[in-house]
Amino acid sequence: MKCCIRLLTFVFLIVAITGCVTPSETHADYILQGSVQNMINPNEIAQGHPFSGRAVDTKVLSEDAGIITEAWHVKRGARTVTYTVKFTPSPKGGTDFIVTLPEEDRKRPQ
Repeated sequence: MKCCIRLLTFVFLIVAITGCVTPSETHADYILQGSVQNMINPNEIAQGHPFSGRAVDTKVLSEDAGIITEAWHVKRGARTVTYTVKFTPSPKGGTDFIVTLPEEDRKRPQ
């Protein structure tokens, strides 16, 4: 268990140190990109890919009344998976966001 906690801490520190500037189109600033990436990382670790869960491409899917939906393409081993990220202006200031898991990760074993 301690080993898992140390691994998670290490991964989060690497993202915090190296940053997470996406290579393409996004409305998220540098800090918000890092926050989104920190929501993606635990799922990538759970899927067995602790070091490959970095966004390699982003694309704005829609903009409506200040709500922006983006596709974040994340390299997972030899393939790419897509997370959907929805940014909403927060009533308290700043931006709230929701990260939706890739379709394949939402399927439950039967």
